[in-house]
Amino acid sequence: MLDDSGKCVAVIGQGILVNPRAVDCSVTSRHIVAADWGNQVHVMSADDGQQLIRSFCSHGDGPQQTQYVYGLCVDHGHNRIVLCDYNNKRLSLWSGDGSQFLSTVNMPDGEQPLSVCVDRYNNRLSNSLLFIFLFFLFINKHTKQTHKTNTQNKHTKQTHKTNTQNKTNTNRNELIVGTKSKVLVYDIRQDGQPVVTLSFGSNGDQPGQFGIDQYGLGGVFGVCLDEDGVLLTTDWLNNRVQLF
Repeated sequence: MLDDSGKCVAVIGQGILVNPRAVDCSVTSRHIVAADWGNQVHVMSADDGQQLIRSFCSHGDGPQQTQYVYGLCVDHGHNRIVLCDYNNKRLSLWSGDGSQFLSTVNMPDGEQPLSVCVDRYNNRLSNSLLFIFLFFLFINKHTKQTHKTNTQNKHTKQTHKTNTQNKTNTNRNELIVGTKSKVLVYDIRQDGQPVVTLSFGSNGDQPGQFGIDQYGLGGVFGVCLDEDGVLLTTDWLNNRVQLF
């Protein structure tokens, strides 16, 4: 764990984790959730990283099993943990403390999930014309941006602050999932089940594409959505981070 300056203030999970691959935290329950190479997911106390609260999952293709969890996130709006079950080509949904298995969501077209994040600010990417517009700007290599004045920026920040406060009052959000060469946006329905509403990306080295080599190595190993609605994705083979 690091502080704001980047200084390590705590080391957690020693004696618990085996080659950990993914981690997230719950600010509401003060739990740290980490997945390791042994296909187990561990819930630990954020107050004491060595205190194990619960371990769940095992290796296999059963409903409550996983085969290599490459990514996970805590969905605070629905109090659940979302796992990227890579080899089984699905998302696995668990209760926020890992005590109860909820359901699995199969990936479309045999995609293998590598990373996942939740839209905690309700930016609604799949319904945003600005998002689509920015995406095509990347494809057409229009990279120039218009600089705003300090006054405009100040006004924008104040407006965004108000909008963010309004957004966080609802849990109607989305999941963003990175795969080998695509990013999928899942709308979370009223019943809590995710449904794909947007898919973009392909194999390549152009803006908006994600590289995969001849052996199938590569992909979107990290996705992150900031409070302004800007999506950041890692592009492993092309050695870059892309913004949408």
